Formats: sequence, structure tokens, C-alpha cells
Amino acid sequence: MWNESCGEELQEFRRPEKIIIGVLLAMITAVTVMGNTLVVIAVCVVKKLRQPSNYLLVSLAVADLSVAIVVMPFVIVTDLTGGKWLFGEVFCNIFIAMDVMCCTASIMTLCVISVDR
Repeated sequence: MWNESCGEELQEFRRPEKIIIGVLLAMITAVTVMGNTLVVIAVCVVKKLRQPSNYLLVSLAVADLSVAIVVMPFVIVTDLTGGKWLFGEVFCNIFIAMDVMCCTASIMTLCVISVDR
């Protein structure tokens, strides 16, 4: 079932292209999750890093982590299926809300960090 608001017309890839693109995008997502998780763990574990300016970096890491977990996997699947939304209309609305919220949180945190610096 394709939903106009979540999907878009994209070029259909052949199977080898889908595999390469899927693996690359999955690797980018995995590196994003691992890197941001390490930032959060480092600031929480190392006492020297527990400073107010680093809390902003943790906030950015959590916002980016939420993008990597909640948004990126569904975008990857949609891109690999030629822009077809496979997850239903209700989840489409939830996905759009999560996409906007997570990306806005990341952007706003970057703005706060730039003001702080």
C-alpha cells in the first residue's frame, strides 16, 4: 500500500544496486548509532567530562541517536522500494511526526551549542 504523503516516486534499482545501497545505508546508520552511543557513555562514565558544555553534546548525541533509530531505517526501506511506503497510513503520520521532531531537536541543539560557544 503506497501512501502519497510518505512515499515519493523514485527510480527503481536493480537487485545488485539495492544490495550495495542497502548495505552502505545500513552501515551509515550503524556507525551513527554506535558513535552517538559512545558519546553518551563517555560523558556519563568519565567524571572529567561531566561539565555543562558537554551536556549540550550529549543532548545532540541523543537527538542524532533518535534520528538514527526512529527515522533512518524506514527511509532506507522506502528508498530501496522505489519510494513506496510499506508501513501503513497510521504509522506514516507517526513517522512524519517523529522525523520532524527528531530533526528539529538536532537542529535546535546545534543552534544552542553555537550560541553557547
